Amino acid sequence: FTDFGAGSGIHVVSAEDGSFLWSRSYEPHGAHYRQARALFANGLLWIVQNRKIEGLDIRTGEVKQTFKGGSGHCYPPVATSRHLWSGELTLTDLTTGEVDENRITKGSCSRTAGVLPANGLLYMFPKGCVCWPMLKGFSALAPAKPANDDNVEERPDDFVLEKGPAWQRASGQKGGVGSEWPCYRHNAWRSASTTCALPADLRVVWQQQIAKVAPHRPKDWRENAFAQGVITAPVVGSQITLVAVPDEHRVVALDAKTGQD
Repeated sequence: FTDFGAGSGIHVVSAEDGSFLWSRSYEPHGAHYRQARALFANGLLWIVQNRKIEGLDIRTGEVKQTFKGGSGHCYPPVATSRHLWSGELTLTDLTTGEVDENRITKGSCSRTAGVLPANGLLYMFPKGCVCWPMLKGFSALAPAKPANDDNVEERPDDFVLEKGPAWQRASGQKGGVGSEWPCYRHNAWRSASTTCALPADLRVVWQQQIAKVAPHRPKDWRENAFAQGVITAPVVGSQITLVAVPDEHRVVALDAKTGQD
């Protein structure tokens, strides 16, 4: 797996005796987080390269089918038994070659969690991409509803809200909206900004040692797709700062004003 063209490819061996069958070197599609990923569907091994999808014979590597694909955009392709998603949400039908493109969103900028077709839906994961305006949070995309769809309309009773003991009970602590940072990059739009006023001369109010760094940790972080550091990005709400330490399975709550536990 590499983010560069040189050295990218696949090697196929026999599942019966482990003998080498064939190999194929190719530069995977994408801008970043590229991966020489091969997908098995309909009896062929599919790869995506330069806006082109090729179906390879699993035993010989011979090209058996060629279709148009997406341009690639920071997430490797995924496929079902009939469809393959690549590029900026480019859908290719693996039986007809028909292509449909919808740039309403794209896979996350990673190799692990971007596009997940399941349950008749297309699940999309959060991304910090600024390439163009798009849906950036968790979403489940569905096909358009047919014009003649006469299914029974949804009723309120079909979706029951289970209310726990803390329902509508305030914590008693008040925090200004502008001074809070309740989620990653501040809000659902990932604006990474707040309306809180700041002084002209900034100074450190407090700092806190949350965890110690073991010698082997930096290498582990580089290989961890979800937490590439000793602590997570902090969030602030109701005068409390919350920070997680993934390697220790620990969440730390601090006073937002003083930094005390």
